[in-house]
Amino acid sequence: MKKFLLAFALLGLATAAFAKSKPEQDYPLTGTVVSFHNQQEVRGSGSGGDVQMGTFERRVYVVKTSSGTLEISGWDSTRGFMGHSKDSKRPPLSIGQTLTYHTDGKFIYTVLEDGKEHRYAIFAAD
Repeated sequence: MKKFLLAFALLGLATAAFAKSKPEQDYPLTGTVVSFHNQQEVRGSGSGGDVQMGTFERRVYVVKTSSGTLEISGWDSTRGFMGHSKDSKRPPLSIGQTLTYHTDGKFIYTVLEDGKEHRYAIFAAD
């Protein structure tokens, strides 16, 4: 029993040490949402006589940064055959809202008021 408790305690200490050594995500960049617009796209799937079409609406946000302007989107909704995407659960951004974020070149990652990190695709950058 003592060996079990000792092994359990050591496992707990190792887990705690690993959790503390995990680096926190850094959000060094800032930008402000200055406008948004909706973009529609029609997509289909299938072949032959079994083609299904769907209309996708995407909210595109324009974010002004110190280095230029980004057009980002993370809010999609689908009309037609596919239902709603998981991206539609993101809280909408507001005009004037300041974002702190980091980027990998294809997406920006930011933490919103809900305390969760959200990913937005970059559609255009200038």
